[in-house]
Amino acid sequence: MIFLLLPSMSSWGQRILLHGLVDTSNISIFVDKLVNTKDQDIFKLYAPIEALIDKLHQKGYFSASLDSMKLDSMGINLYFFQGIKYKIDQVRVEELYGMIKADTLRLSLLTPYKADSIIQITKKHLLESMLLLGYPFASINIITENTDTNSISIRYRVFPGKIYPLGGLHVVGNLKISDYYIEKMISLEKGRPYNPGILKKASSKVRELTFAEQYRAPMVVFAENKAYLALFLNKKNVNRFDLLIGVQPNTSNIPGVSNKLLLTGNATIELVNQFGQGEKILGEYFQPSAMNQQLRLEAEYPFLLSTPIGLKGAFKLYRADSAFLEKIFEVGTQYYFDFDSKLEAFWNRHQSDIGTVDTQSIILTKKLPANLDYKTDYFGLNYNIQKLDFRLNPRKGFSIDLKMGVGKRNILKNDKILSIRGADPQSFNYKTLYDTVTLTSTLFKPQLDARFYLPMFKRLAFMVRANGGLISGPKLVYNNEKFRIGGNKTLRGFNEQSIYSVGYLVGTTELKMVLDELSSVFLFADNALINNTDTQLDNFYWNLGIGAGINFGTKVGVFGLSVALGKNKTVPFDFTAAKIHFGYQSLF
Repeated sequence: MIFLLLPSMSSWGQRILLHGLVDTSNISIFVDKLVNTKDQDIFKLYAPIEALIDKLHQKGYFSASLDSMKLDSMGINLYFFQGIKYKIDQVRVEELYGMIKADTLRLSLLTPYKADSIIQITKKHLLESMLLLGYPFASINIITENTDTNSISIRYRVFPGKIYPLGGLHVVGNLKISDYYIEKMISLEKGRPYNPGILKKASSKVRELTFAEQYRAPMVVFAENKAYLALFLNKKNVNRFDLLIGVQPNTSNIPGVSNKLLLTGNATIELVNQFGQGEKILGEYFQPSAMNQQLRLEAEYPFLLSTPIGLKGAFKLYRADSAFLEKIFEVGTQYYFDFDSKLEAFWNRHQSDIGTVDTQSIILTKKLPANLDYKTDYFGLNYNIQKLDFRLNPRKGFSIDLKMGVGKRNILKNDKILSIRGADPQSFNYKTLYDTVTLTSTLFKPQLDARFYLPMFKRLAFMVRANGGLISGPKLVYNNEKFRIGGNKTLRGFNEQSIYSVGYLVGTTELKMVLDELSSVFLFADNALINNTDTQLDNFYWNLGIGAGINFGTKVGVFGLSVALGKNKTVPFDFTAAKIHFGYQSLF
């Protein structure tokens, strides 16, 4: 060993002289580093001497070594034995209980063998292979054997050391979160062999945790013959309060409302990870017009009892002035394939009760109104996947939400209609109006919301979105069971929920410049095909909404402003009818 050849003194102040090196081509940098060592501590010679000898071995001088070291008046003299340069005619790897075989190394790609390539690449490959098998402390012994005067064979002997399976993870910091939640997020499986790739994956995936902030890179701790992952996470403010106010021209004829402009509003509060299980609780109040209101409540609890099963519940109440009152109840069971994708089996009930009944119109037309009382029970599946770089302001990735429901609709007879009596009660029985409709029908209701983000240059992103739905099955779909679209979330440039539709497809293109993590400016176009009359697929008409907006992040939240114009085949663009939305999102 080198330290046995060093003199007993620990410092010197003279030159370093090298002897015995005949061929210094391609190793001059190592020679210069050794010769120019200026540190007064003689033990600092260890590293450059070993580096020089290792480089000589890589160049084929396998017998190279440091013979002796002498100190005289000229300085420190290092006497090397360089030897002859060998050719490598055979490389073998000893099998280790079937774990590593020579053919897995693809050594044939290195022929004819070059000493500097074969030693570095093969040793690195062997150690990486052992790492992937769960042996982080494996070592390699290189054995050389002469085959003739200037040729040798190389044999690699692997000493695996102990195998280290994954023992779990530990969160360091003030974040309160279930270990199982994080394990599912980074795909950590206890008992599987340790793989160094888990560190990079964990660091990347943790960025997707909107309620956590990583303040230090992950690390692995080896203890009790297991590998434990340490994540350094602090709580991040992600609970949000959103307030969106819209300004749109007053096109209604509501008695008592004479303003030229109408205000619409949306207030949302979302609580995330309040109990340390990654759960979400959401409440929303929405007023799409002066006389219409909507209340929505949702709760989602993932990974119930440390399993891939989650639960979801929702309730929505919608009041359309005095026309009808809609109630929707939904419960679902979710199965998480991984942290980013899940499949939900759900049941929901749509129930609508009409309010004011225009009995005079029914008497005159002898027809049922456009809205009817009904109750529909849906069963279906909902698949959701999100692969976004940052949920609040994505620039790269995609999200897909695909929902398919099959429902049984029951038309409920309204007592006010059944009790109608005309001028001549004997001439017409208004109860028979319900004989003209199918009281029980089967409905099919597919829905899709897919977004794709393509990064462009350093700050730009191009987004494409497809958002649509269809109600099919019955011959007639009533107004109070149709989709209600239009406005900031579906079709910008049109009044909020002003379009009643049996089927629609909105294609959105958006060019966004990301200014910082929460700020952006954007241009958009919403192209929509809409059918608002019946279930025939050939009865669609076209709508277009265009506009621009800005979101500006501050310490107190995100402020937003957008302006949109809309047109269709009968209504052109009108700047006096522009839809303006002011938004505020607070993280707490």
